[in-house]
Amino acid sequence: MPPKSNIALACGVFLVSYGLFLLGWVQVKPYYGRVLTRFVSQVIAGTTQFKVDKIGHDREKAHITFSRPVLTKQGFGDMVLELTIPVSNYTFNTPLTFALLAGLFVIFRWPLRHFIGVCLILLMIHLTYVYGYCIFQLFFYLAQGGFKVLSRPVQLFVEFLWSFTDNMVVRFEPFLVFLYLWLMNTQLIGVSPEQRKR
Repeated sequence: MPPKSNIALACGVFLVSYGLFLLGWVQVKPYYGRVLTRFVSQVIAGTTQFKVDKIGHDREKAHITFSRPVLTKQGFGDMVLELTIPVSNYTFNTPLTFALLAGLFVIFRWPLRHFIGVCLILLMIHLTYVYGYCIFQLFFYLAQGGFKVLSRPVQLFVEFLWSFTDNMVVRFEPFLVFLYLWLMNTQLIGVSPEQRKR
């Protein structure tokens, strides 16, 4: 068990770093959201029959316009759908996660590769959220228009992916990161400080 002085220091580092990360994230968030939105939009265009017509982004929300050719009673036409994604919906825990990481570093002193692992975990969570949201909304509106484009198993998978990411993964992001670091730390028990840095 770490000394009480280390625990007090970790709490202090957590509180101070949370304020700093929160202020910093407010500035970085629009650019981060813009990059994620553009990347996921291209992935969706490459894996579905949707085409990206327009991407807009302000400080808080991403706006993506998709279109897809559909067959109606009047013939072929384009179905145009615009989705709005608030960046805070999937990044609200990011400052807290990094602050927790900074506070716990006082006690555990993880090597650099574990910090990189945390960043990759956060990135994958956010990418999955944006992708799951867009795919779910696009196929939902197609179904509402009477266009059946997914088999039942694929439809259930899309619904599960979106619901699980939105209701569980994003909300428990700090816990998942802590669990990852704890599992990595158990592998370092009995390893010398010099070996940990490698």
